[in-house]
Amino acid sequence: MRHLLAPCLILLFLSTFSHAQKNEILLIGRVLDQKQTTLPGANIISAHSKRGTTTDKTGFFKIKVSSPDTLRISYIGFKTQVIHIPYFDPSTATDTVISLSITLEKSEYGLREAVIRAKKTPEIVYGFDGKISKWIYDYELQDDKIWMLIAKGSKRNIAIVNSMGDTLMDRTINFTPLSSFKDSYGTIFLLTDRSAKLVSYEKTVFKIYREITLAQFQKNVKPMIAANKLHLFFRYDKPYEGIIDFIQTSLNDTAKNSVFYSYSATAQMDFYLEENRKISLNAQIAAQERQSIAGTNAKQAQQLNTSILSERNTGSEWRDPQQILLETDFKTRRELRELNAIYTDVPRPFPLPSDFNPEVNGWFTKLLLEPKFCPFMIKNDTVFIFNHIIDSLHVFALNGQRLHSSYITYGSKKAKEQSILLDEFSGKFYYKFLSNGIAHLREIDVYTGSAVRDYVIEAFTFPEKILANNNTVYFLHKSKHEKGKRLYKMALD
Repeated sequence: MRHLLAPCLILLFLSTFSHAQKNEILLIGRVLDQKQTTLPGANIISAHSKRGTTTDKTGFFKIKVSSPDTLRISYIGFKTQVIHIPYFDPSTATDTVISLSITLEKSEYGLREAVIRAKKTPEIVYGFDGKISKWIYDYELQDDKIWMLIAKGSKRNIAIVNSMGDTLMDRTINFTPLSSFKDSYGTIFLLTDRSAKLVSYEKTVFKIYREITLAQFQKNVKPMIAANKLHLFFRYDKPYEGIIDFIQTSLNDTAKNSVFYSYSATAQMDFYLEENRKISLNAQIAAQERQSIAGTNAKQAQQLNTSILSERNTGSEWRDPQQILLETDFKTRRELRELNAIYTDVPRPFPLPSDFNPEVNGWFTKLLLEPKFCPFMIKNDTVFIFNHIIDSLHVFALNGQRLHSSYITYGSKKAKEQSILLDEFSGKFYYKFLSNGIAHLREIDVYTGSAVRDYVIEAFTFPEKILANNNTVYFLHKSKHEKGKRLYKMALD
């Protein structure tokens, strides 16, 4: 994987604040690229003060350093920049705050893929008091807070800490939550065997806002896969037709519901709507590759055109050679039969139709069992769809305009416990999977479909509920010598 890195332009401005009382300076700034787009998750580290931070969602950061000092700014795909902070005499300095505007450009040098093996011992987030009496059985990350469900003997507690480890709340509750759930708006639900309780913690007050039935939760909350202030997205499965639709609802026009993205398992194709026309995304990617090859080898472009993209009379529909292989390769057919055998053993609320064909619908049945194979996420005002069944990654604007499509090369269909993690603070995407019980987090370049880095967490085997926030990975793990699980965290440096 190659990236382009470049020199950065730095504008340094001084702003007047209170008089210095000791030889420390507060740096406040923003990191941008050459197009003045913010770079969330950029690393800022001071060499002498040994302090570090990262830019937030809007590219801003603040860090207190001593003077003189050296500041190191780094971001994947960009050249690392070093800024020297001069000495400020505390007896004569009139400014204790420096404002930085940092513009990074891409470079001509390549950046090779890096494998980072996290061999340091993860830190226990909460619950270790020497007596080993508190076990955490579920948790959620919400902004700067960590919600935890804790078992203390026969009692059940809710504990909330911030990212620095400060305890905000630890109290016994008079009901028994079985698990927790964070919806697309970031709202926390506590699920019991009878209901789902919507809870909040604001200004030191814990409150149960509303309680709904499990049926209401399954119907109204779980299908919502993504949301922002103006749009909701729902997943709608059509198992008999082998189709998954992602439906967009505009909150400023509740009557407007439209299919944002559709995947057909029987055709092994996905589509989006453009001016009420059904456009094949597979064909769009193939066309991109034809144009790329045509620039260097017209003969290869013609071969690709005839062998990969065969147009039908139905317009945008086309015959994919993968589908032909699916119908002819014996090994693939056998794997699909095995998938269907697994599927038929799973309890489901609907009977299979008499004309259900396991060899045609095999991959779709796996998709029903493993919805994480087609994650749908929103970052800022951009939609990202990761279709691992046909190895396609698509980027859309909220108005449905396709911005970019690429083939996925970072993952494998055979990997265990696959999912996509979004670090909401840094804006980075990670492809998570297990290999021989060891967790891997591959940072994704969403515009090439490839992996930038491969983080390998070697400390524990078979970690559970892996989440990421602020360049830190969290996970649950139970040692065979202990009675319950603990929550750990580890920095992704």
